[in-house]
Amino acid sequence: MAIARALVKYGYSGFKLEILEYCDPDLAVIREQYFINLIQPENNILKVAGSSLGYKHTEETLLKLKGRKVSAETILKLKTAWLDRKVTSETQTKMAAAKGSGIVVILNTETNISQKYVSISQAAKEIKASRATISAYIKSQKFFQGKYKLFFKSI
Repeated sequence: MAIARALVKYGYSGFKLEILEYCDPDLAVIREQYFINLIQPENNILKVAGSSLGYKHTEETLLKLKGRKVSAETILKLKTAWLDRKVTSETQTKMAAAKGSGIVVILNTETNISQKYVSISQAAKEIKASRATISAYIKSQKFFQGKYKLFFKSI
């Protein structure tokens, strides 16, 4: 809306549309961010290319969102859609890698055998412990159950 208001206020002749650079579509967001940082345009509401980060809802919109009533049926549909979602182990691996995460290594110090897991959640599930417990033992570097050493390795 800021640009629409500016167009009404200053007219079309007060603006210039210019192609700054031609590039491959897969590089467009990177180049857009480069030019946002370089030029620092005043009319860009969003300062991060390809993202709605930085967008501020109006008070009116916030009140509408806060005041809306969601039916029990809608809540049930949302829960069902989320719970029925099937994620393959291959997809989990891809999501973990995309998140910039690493692997959890659990070393049995008695047998010197290590087991690797793609996430803290998977390791926790496998050894029947909570994610918080796994995280705590990784951070503290203490032995889990007296014989397991837990590590987190970045990929």
